[in-house]
Amino acid sequence: MTVCASIPRFIDPEGLRSDPLSFLRAAHAAAGDIVVVTERGPAFSRKHDCAAAVAVFGPAGTRHVLSDADLFGPGVSVGELFSLPPALSRLNAGLFSMKGEEHGTQQQLLRTALDDMCTHGVDQVVAQAWQRFAEDLGLADDVPLLSEMRRLALHVSSLLVFGNTDLELGRLIQSYFELRRTVSAAATVPNLLQRRTLIQTGARLDRLLRARMLAFQADVAKGNAAAHACMMGRLHATARGSATEDQLIAQANTLFMSSSEPVAVSLTWILLILSQQPRLRRALRLELAERSERGDRDRPLLRAVIHEVLRLLPPNAIMVKVTTGPAQLLGHRLPPNCEILLSPFVAHRDSRDFQQADVLDPGRWHGWKPSTYAYFPFGLGARYCVGRQLALSLLVAILSSMLSRYDVVLAADQALDWKINITLMPAQEPIVRFLPAQMQYDVAGGRVHGPVAELMRY
Repeated sequence: MTVCASIPRFIDPEGLRSDPLSFLRAAHAAAGDIVVVTERGPAFSRKHDCAAAVAVFGPAGTRHVLSDADLFGPGVSVGELFSLPPALSRLNAGLFSMKGEEHGTQQQLLRTALDDMCTHGVDQVVAQAWQRFAEDLGLADDVPLLSEMRRLALHVSSLLVFGNTDLELGRLIQSYFELRRTVSAAATVPNLLQRRTLIQTGARLDRLLRARMLAFQADVAKGNAAAHACMMGRLHATARGSATEDQLIAQANTLFMSSSEPVAVSLTWILLILSQQPRLRRALRLELAERSERGDRDRPLLRAVIHEVLRLLPPNAIMVKVTTGPAQLLGHRLPPNCEILLSPFVAHRDSRDFQQADVLDPGRWHGWKPSTYAYFPFGLGARYCVGRQLALSLLVAILSSMLSRYDVVLAADQALDWKINITLMPAQEPIVRFLPAQMQYDVAGGRVHGPVAELMRY
């Protein structure tokens, strides 16, 4: 079966490869809400028997795809692609690899634990993590922003998930994630050394996670407060026999990365954009100071800035699904093994939902919400990210601590490109300086040039 001939075509392999974001925007503008972008083979999934790739835009198509997780399934995992050992496949077997009743049960378990953490634990975790991060922060030094935000996220996630300040396990999780990301992004099959390194690192991580689980269970039995308060403790208390050891370990691994890498990348984008907006930084500091004096925990301007940056630069700029059987979508028949592309990056710049869509305007969020399925930086539907509220809570708490203390400015004018490697991120390290915050005047720094500067207007 071939893809329905009535679906418009927009075929440009070089454009799709070299600049997928501009390509998808052009495809949407030229062809509408459904368009074939490859007629044979995948665009991103690397699925060897892929029939074609179809890009889908607009709330109706997005809702259809994201609401049926069984028919529109995930792409090929690294474990499947490279025939990794079962233990490594289980290590990353989080919610997105589950189906049916198992998915519903584990999603509810995780949501309950996360909601409890958002209500009672985030501020304390961030305060403790921030203190440890700041000990090694060189004031007025030139520092790589993304690396520093990953270091901060390491402190936060270690406390959040495991309830301790030992960073060894967290560093190993980050290293394993980076190895998987490098292997999955490569144009060729990994060589023997790369595969061996990935397997050895994953096996060591699996052993350490299991050892940590045993030690953790002993701590819980002893009534250790930190063990009860962290995410593993909350999951353990919520599960009460409804989750296996393998499932709890996979949840801990994916929870760590979900509260680490996307948060670090989002912080990088937010601080990079704020480095170009001294008046906005000052307005944020004034809001933080005034509301802290009143004991008011609400941060409307800060939340608006976070929502606006996630609109313009969503971590999951492109989402990939694959049809598991024949499907109907927007009046067209699709065959099995058809790659489906959704793009929050394109959706968030749709003029039907966002006026002056390419302009950074936090004010648009005051008293306004976009329509459902027009804004989905953390996904929506059956497989939405259950950690989205935790991620937002972490961003608010971390930025409140940081912006009240420091002006983060670009150390010098810098040309920056972007890349998509699971997440949308700067291709080069933005080099910044952390300066003591000034209430009296605006501090200017270097300017961003290059492709990153072209992603939005101020």
